[in-house]
Amino acid sequence: MISASERGLLGRVVRDPLLHFGLVGAAIFALYVLAGPPPEPSEGAPEIVVDEGVRAALAVAFEASAGRAPDADEAAAAEAAWLDDEVLYRAGLELGLDREDTIVRRRVVQKMEFLLDEQTQVADPTSEEIESYIAASGGRFGISTRYTITQIFYDPARDASAEETAMQDLAALRVGESSDGRGVAFARGPRLVAQPYERFRAVFGGDVADAVRDATVGDWIGPVRSAFGLHLIKVEAADVSAADVAGARERASLALRADRLVAARAAAVADLRSRFTVVRR
Repeated sequence: MISASERGLLGRVVRDPLLHFGLVGAAIFALYVLAGPPPEPSEGAPEIVVDEGVRAALAVAFEASAGRAPDADEAAAAEAAWLDDEVLYRAGLELGLDREDTIVRRRVVQKMEFLLDEQTQVADPTSEEIESYIAASGGRFGISTRYTITQIFYDPARDASAEETAMQDLAALRVGESSDGRGVAFARGPRLVAQPYERFRAVFGGDVADAVRDATVGDWIGPVRSAFGLHLIKVEAADVSAADVAGARERASLALRADRLVAARAAAVADLRSRFTVVRR
């Protein structure tokens, strides 16, 4: 009869992951044996070539890991380890261990994609192509116009005739009269200098931001309503910085090349697919 301590020991052994690993290894070995013994070396046997390219790559890998070049013994050990890996890899392929393996499949696909990309010639975009790409991007590349405005504020909460007064002042301003003494004090002052559209939207809301964006430089417009009240606005300047333009052009050039590379890869894959007959069941 098995004692309690012996049953506990047996349970731990059965649950031991090392045992499971050993059983899987034994199964693979048995499969290899059933597949037949390896052929005797002959003139027709597959070759594994260990040349200077392999040795150089092994030396580079060793140096990257150890911070120094390998000595003769270390180089020989690295070569022996590489040879063992190559033998196991090829034997695994013979057994079909690469089939139905998602990780192996994905890695092979990635390597083919890299190979296709390396073989694909994509021309650098011209200046005109970059400009067209930016224009069609819907603001994707962040060229930000900065606006400087003068504004006159009217507060309907304190003056019921504020809108009528604003309309009268607008007419006077448009014929060249001075803006001095018009409207009431505004907490943020009468001028905002070199602010982007997003800043106007955050401070005043969409109506004011849109009016500033669409205004003709030098003209008075309004009254435009915000959460604060009413505004007469004159856009004094609408500028785009050279740094913004240069950065946007660089980003657009890279994005356009990437788009072309994706299109070229898709065409190459389509060409490869034409070599196969696809059967759907």
